[in-house]
Amino acid sequence: MRRLALVMIAGALLALGLSMLVLGCSSSGTTGPGDGGDGTAEESVGPAGGTVEIEDEVTLEIPAGALADTTDFTIEEDATPQAPPAGQGYVSPVYEIGPSGTAFTAPATITLHYDENAVRADEEEIVICADDGQGGGWQALQTTVDAAADEASAEVDHLSMFAATVDTAGGGPGEGTFARLLVHRGIVSLDTLFVVRTDILSARFDSTVSPCVPTKPIRADTVTCNQYGLPWDPMGSCHRLTSVMMELIDLGETYEFNVGGRRQVPALTWDIDFPEHEPFLTYPAMMDTIPLSGFTVTWANGDGGDATLTLAIVSADTTQPGVYATTANDGSHEFTGGDLSTLSPGVHAIALNYFVTEPIDAPGYHPESFIEAKVTSAVDVYLE
Repeated sequence: MRRLALVMIAGALLALGLSMLVLGCSSSGTTGPGDGGDGTAEESVGPAGGTVEIEDEVTLEIPAGALADTTDFTIEEDATPQAPPAGQGYVSPVYEIGPSGTAFTAPATITLHYDENAVRADEEEIVICADDGQGGGWQALQTTVDAAADEASAEVDHLSMFAATVDTAGGGPGEGTFARLLVHRGIVSLDTLFVVRTDILSARFDSTVSPCVPTKPIRADTVTCNQYGLPWDPMGSCHRLTSVMMELIDLGETYEFNVGGRRQVPALTWDIDFPEHEPFLTYPAMMDTIPLSGFTVTWANGDGGDATLTLAIVSADTTQPGVYATTANDGSHEFTGGDLSTLSPGVHAIALNYFVTEPIDAPGYHPESFIEAKVTSAVDVYLE
């Protein structure tokens, strides 16, 4: 019973992303501006003035005396925005603030929170642009930038569409949204007869250009993978569907992601073929004691062909260096004492990774974006 409990615990760890650790990537767990909301706001403001806002995203401040009558104001993020002004790139979402055309007898102030990681120019060059929908296109407004708060402000005398932009000739916004689309099967085995499979379909988007350490996770409107919808997971800051033992993934099948664009996430359709086999570790077993003088890892269910696998041994102490190896899919790999010389005694995770990775080359996406189909098998062991 104790070993069964350990297996189930390990399966849960895989579902939380152990394979990200052994591959050297992790998530900060932070969210981008307004990612927890629905991108809308409503507020009634009268002659005494008031404020309408989507917290940490956009604020409309109306001074006293700017309105003759009480008005119902709305702010809504445009999920399918028009192209930015010529030579400019968005560094904030596009917002429609209404009632469109509402005029103020004293200037109101629009404040937009921008994504500093999307700016590759001097932040002082950011401008707020407005489009009243009357055919005149985007018009630049006199803008004040608070770089410490990542905010840009402008006075307006009427309402329309608003967005913060920056000149792309001066560096402009970043090189596009980073995306990591993943079809992942995690496997923990007690023996060849008892296997726990955790299937994960996930889509992570990041408005920065640091794909291994997202600092500004952002969400799409919708994400599907084949017949499955991937809900937004606020804890993981990504779109994710997870199933333990109830299998989502069929070996050898093609998996297609369809992304409905929202904010900085462009619409996207991309697919990948899942591996035809699912190798999983047979030695060592969960919480075995393993000698630092060397040992041989074995696995079952390989294809015996030319496929390449990676093995990783990492400590729970992330300051310690790991050991990584590339191996043929022939069922075993030997680690010598020399291979393990950088490791210290204690609990370590051993992971076997079998994957296919392809770059995503699509408009609006960072060139390091990728899609991956992966099988990971992992166990915790004690090295001494």
